[in-house]
Amino acid sequence: MKKFVFILLLLFYACSVTTQQSSITGQFKGRTPSMGSFVPQDEMELFLNVDSSFNIHWLGVDYTGRWKVLGKNQLKLKFDEITDVYVHLRSGVILDRERTVKFIDKNKLKFGNTILKRKL
Repeated sequence: MKKFVFILLLLFYACSVTTQQSSITGQFKGRTPSMGSFVPQDEMELFLNVDSSFNIHWLGVDYTGRWKVLGKNQLKLKFDEITDVYVHLRSGVILDRERTVKFIDKNKLKFGNTILKRKL
């Protein structure tokens, strides 16, 4: 009987995590503020995939990595290793290896100073 209850609880937890991740996934888009003459204002696009991977397209560069939920209102983005350093240097932006993204609501995220809205 104890094994049955344990398995039932385990299944319930697994289903709740899957539901939470699927409600987070999707495409988010926004305009980044200008950072002076060196980095102009530009579109940023973030794709949060169901398999916990992500893609960000910003300033002509594609960044990839893995994401995980930190709590009710935060995600941690862990970027993959940079393969072409020159592409990133030309973009004028070097991102930290890990970034925290905050949920404003279910359709808006805050990435640094940029508000990203879910593309429906």
